[in-house]
Amino acid sequence: MCGIAGRVRYAGRPDPDPRASLGAMLAVLRHRGPDDEGMWADPANGVALGNRRLAIVDVAPTGHQPMVAPSGRYVLTFNGEIYNADRLRPELEQRRYPFVGRSDTEVLLAAIAEWGVDRALERVDGMFAFAVWDRDARVLVLARDRIGEKPLYYGIVDGDFVFASELDAALAGSSGSPTIDRDALAAYLRRGCVPTPMTIYRDLVQVPPGTTARLDVGRGSAEPTLRAYWSAATWAAATPNAVDANDPLVVDELDRLLRDAVSLRMRADVPLGAFLSGGIDSSLVVALMQAQTDAAVRTFTIGFEDPTYDESGWAANVARRLGTHHSELRMTAGEATEALPLIPTMYDEPFADPSALPTSLLASFARRDVTVALSGDGGDELFGGYAQYVQCMSAWMASRRSERTIRARFRLGARSATRPSREEIFCNARSYFRDPDSIVIGSTEPTTVMTHPQLGPTIDDYDAWMIYVDLVTYLPDFVLTKVDRATMAHSLESRAPLLDRRLVEYALTLPANARIRDGRGKWLLRRVLDRYLEPEYVERPKAGFEPPLGTWLRTTLREWVEPLLAESRLRAEGFLNADPVRMLWREHLSGRDRTYPLWSVLVFQSWLEHRGRRPVPEPARDCR
Repeated sequence: MCGIAGRVRYAGRPDPDPRASLGAMLAVLRHRGPDDEGMWADPANGVALGNRRLAIVDVAPTGHQPMVAPSGRYVLTFNGEIYNADRLRPELEQRRYPFVGRSDTEVLLAAIAEWGVDRALERVDGMFAFAVWDRDARVLVLARDRIGEKPLYYGIVDGDFVFASELDAALAGSSGSPTIDRDALAAYLRRGCVPTPMTIYRDLVQVPPGTTARLDVGRGSAEPTLRAYWSAATWAAATPNAVDANDPLVVDELDRLLRDAVSLRMRADVPLGAFLSGGIDSSLVVALMQAQTDAAVRTFTIGFEDPTYDESGWAANVARRLGTHHSELRMTAGEATEALPLIPTMYDEPFADPSALPTSLLASFARRDVTVALSGDGGDELFGGYAQYVQCMSAWMASRRSERTIRARFRLGARSATRPSREEIFCNARSYFRDPDSIVIGSTEPTTVMTHPQLGPTIDDYDAWMIYVDLVTYLPDFVLTKVDRATMAHSLESRAPLLDRRLVEYALTLPANARIRDGRGKWLLRRVLDRYLEPEYVERPKAGFEPPLGTWLRTTLREWVEPLLAESRLRAEGFLNADPVRMLWREHLSGRDRTYPLWSVLVFQSWLEHRGRRPVPEPARDCR
């Protein structure tokens, strides 16, 4: 696991010391790679590549980056893990590639050297973001993994093309101030995160999952050409496999895929463990880990003082049953207060998932003992685990019977003369604010697959459509962003076996009743877990991983909230409409739960304060 960065200075803009500007970028990424730093430059073409390394596999100097192919043609800076590296290596050795070490970085470089970038991407399975410079073709290629586990940003800063694992690194050393994109801010208030490919800044974007960005430096191209090398839409729109979900052979196949995915992600030359919440996904991952090793797996969980939100007892029960070496930490309101300043440092653009707080604390706790931690991320999105799926389906069925019922349930009001579409129902369920343009002054919310379903594939089955939308929006932009930033802030690598390429493709082609049945999600995943744990560990309601934030905002955190939401401050900053924001706070204090929209505003305000209001606002287009 690493942090990567680079810069292309175009003709006519000489750079006598590219390492100076690159060094500033890498300094910001040190937490992503505390073990080593490397820089490489091609002054004649204005290209400089950098890397901060967290050594996981082949911790020797042979894993140093940027890595140059023996031919000298390709130079690679890589962040992530190629899980099938050991399976690709023999084939590449047969082609007489001269390996010098054991790192997966070298396997990826060999694959690119032997097959080219496009063919190499078809063959590798992993989480990654990388940049490879082709010295012969004078082309720079950026690539991001299929699901979006690893981040990669690029854009124009001070006239140069830059890329980096984090936005703050891309901006490091800049002589100017980045401009906040009000439309992106509106999208953030809708979803609690800035959706790919946007960022909070106008001049920087994110490489979409499963995509390459090809910059033809030799021809002086200013903008890269994007190409999708893998598409979730293709798999989601395919005709479901004609399998009987009750057939034991189907459970056998999923069990086999899961065991192999877990096994591949247990490869490391450093201490390894797992996050364990006691839920279906993490319990299954830990059970499969423990089934494939003689040593007790290190497991880590975090609990809360409020028993309503505390799952640590379930995690402890699963740990005892499986025989893991279990560690538990309890998060208090005081610790939450201490952790608040860390949020805008970990997330270089506004990010409003309340579980970012305990996730950060859990990552810090686990890092004392391990360098790699496996997680259950992806199970909800692939196997229909969210309660919203069942709730939205019920609401959609009810809307067919009674428009009055659906208006009351979603508080649409009398002005809604027609019943909402199934897409609108799901969008509302996933929204922090349903009309963010009324909050962000001078904004126009951008269109996404959630707000405009025609942008995605045609999927008749409602459950399958919701799962697809979450897979390409909520999972990469919300869940995986949270985990990547929280773990890498503490130099901890997180791995998600359920996001194995083969598992994702298999899950997307399952019939609907294999995922959601009788109002319960993860039906087929539960049948696999039945083989490792008794029913009392499997058949229990899903719980979230969030602190009692609503209560804390009214009590322990109130002194932190008040200055951020001061009317004079909101009006002076000019981003948010003060009247509805203040109303939101008054309603929450009165006992009406406004936790999520309120938290999204507070996180933006805190993020703005942390940067000393350095970003300049984009001029408002009107005075709403």
